[in-house]
Amino acid sequence: MSTEITDILVTVLVAVLSSSGLWAYLEKRKSKLVEALEKEEKSDCNMKELLIALAKVQICHMATIYIERGWISTNEAEMLEQTFKPYHEIGGNGAGEILYKQAMNLPRHKTE
Repeated sequence: MSTEITDILVTVLVAVLSSSGLWAYLEKRKSKLVEALEKEEKSDCNMKELLIALAKVQICHMATIYIERGWISTNEAEMLEQTFKPYHEIGGNGAGEILYKQAMNLPRHKTE
């Protein structure tokens, strides 16, 4: 009796695995997962670009104020560096980096 059940189960299993419907379902599922992954990667890329742009605006704004003033406080330099470091590490450069360096070379003043 046990052999008959095993034979039936093996037959059913082989039939299911060899059916084109199962493979079509799996392929469709795979395509949906790949599409979702690509969409998520594009979203991550857009988010990174947005963060770079926002950090650049902030760095340029802060640095311009300090450069026009002619000096930078210790706290301002720390804040500017904390903004610039991740900006630079994720790919930001150009005008943000130029202004950052100019501001960081300004004379330092301690503030209370």
